[in-house]
Amino acid sequence: MSEVFAAVLGALVVWVTTYFSERRKSEAARKHDASHLGVLVLVRLERFISESYAVVVDNGTVLGQAAGRRDSGEEFYFPQTEAPQFQIADLNVEWRSISPELMYSIHSIPLLLRNAEGYLDHVAEMGDFDGSDYMDARQERFAEIGVRAADIASDLRKETRMPAKPHERWSAESLLRERHAAYQAKNEARQAAHDDFLANEGREDEGTPG
Repeated sequence: MSEVFAAVLGALVVWVTTYFSERRKSEAARKHDASHLGVLVLVRLERFISESYAVVVDNGTVLGQAAGRRDSGEEFYFPQTEAPQFQIADLNVEWRSISPELMYSIHSIPLLLRNAEGYLDHVAEMGDFDGSDYMDARQERFAEIGVRAADIASDLRKETRMPAKPHERWSAESLLRERHAAYQAKNEARQAAHDDFLANEGREDEGTPG
């Protein structure tokens, strides 16, 4: 009986030792894969952020003048920068080495770009004839997408334990965040003015005799 017990105990010890050894190897491999993914994806995110800022400062002019001119002589604002793309399908990385939430955030950027393209096509069709509405909408939308990409890059750095990006006052990311904050403040002020207008209209209606 004691021999059987000793054999079972020995087998259990071997199993436990093997289990934790393999687990350590698996965790080490996951960390290695995550670091590899972090480097490659961060390079593309940083390039995307920089290209997004180039769009945000593109107001459709050349030397202060509207970039386009129709045959009739009318000037119109026209983009001088290409809209950035975010390609990751060709990356040979282990996506399962990062959290599902972060994986989704990274893969959602192309969807944000497609949505922006559809929105801007609508603005181009319905906006001002000189293209100013389109250029304004294009700048604002890419400020939003660029900041979103910067937030994702920050999360990726933390999760894959990449070195934190040093704060630089004149970096594309810092300037993008400033422009995005300005757009948000303008939109909030516009919404507040609209709410005040509706509130005043309501008070006037209440005071009107039936």
